[in-house]
Amino acid sequence: MNDPKRPPIASDAWMLEQQTRAEFEAEGWRQLRAEVARQEAAAARQQVRAYQREVRDQGEIVSHSAILKGLVRFMFGALGGYIAWIAGMTSGSGDLEGWMWVGMGFVSTLALTAFGPGRHLVHAIAEGARWMIIVGLGVGLIWIVVQMQA
Repeated sequence: MNDPKRPPIASDAWMLEQQTRAEFEAEGWRQLRAEVARQEAAAARQQVRAYQREVRDQGEIVSHSAILKGLVRFMFGALGGYIAWIAGMTSGSGDLEGWMWVGMGFVSTLALTAFGPGRHLVHAIAEGARWMIIVGLGVGLIWIVVQMQA
């Protein structure tokens, strides 16, 4: 029962041994928590970098020409509504059903332009429209200056 290497229970030497063990264990836990925190921080940094790259890649689609994109989406929706109205009227639907077709065509076409390839198409058309407006204003300004000097 009594180990000659171990001090008797509740003696000063035994208490010192218990305190030393507890401090070693606490230091081990501190090191483990610090190592896990470093690994989690590194993983979080990698996730943030990946998200930033994804946002940067999507930035071209999200940013620029919000008003023009809204107009392009509205025009697509109006086109979808018009096509639905033509389909409704040629099928012999009444006025109420025709307007319901228009609403559904508008909303569904508008929804299709908000995701995936439709979103890219809206972005491309809006960018093209933006440059056409800029070039048109430039040409118009040059034409006005030339006409004033003539």
